[in-house]
Amino acid sequence: MKRYYTGKSSTNLYLLDEAKRSLQEKGYNLSQLINDYLIQVDLEETDEMVLKRRIDSIDEEIANVQSSIDVRKCLIDELIIKKDELQKEFDINQKTAFMNKYIRRLNDVIMTWRYDEEVIQEKGKDIIDNILSIDNNFNLTSHIALFKKMMRR
Repeated sequence: MKRYYTGKSSTNLYLLDEAKRSLQEKGYNLSQLINDYLIQVDLEETDEMVLKRRIDSIDEEIANVQSSIDVRKCLIDELIIKKDELQKEFDINQKTAFMNKYIRRLNDVIMTWRYDEEVIQEKGKDIIDNILSIDNNFNLTSHIALFKKMMRR
């Protein structure tokens, strides 16, 4: 067993006698050859390790961004559902306010023309058309009868 010194510390290496003789015959300095090889291996491993850490870091960042995207997609979906619900509620409220306004006007026409359906149809045509645009099941005859009944109470 030969002991070789690396400068700062010593290391025991076991070499085949044939390999050692062959390399020395070819003019290689075993100590320098081994040091150069170890440095090269260390550099390659370091480069690989640095690249691996960078790849792992990018993979982690991608996972974080993907997670954030998934959370935001869920939030967007929830907001779309809430918006649709509010839009439906708004539409209903708007139609209700619109109906109330035209029903009040129609009731004024009914009172003015003393429940005369033919005159009410003629004088309140625009009002009735607006009501029918919201509720195509609106029945003027039924409405006049109900209104008359409510006014007698």
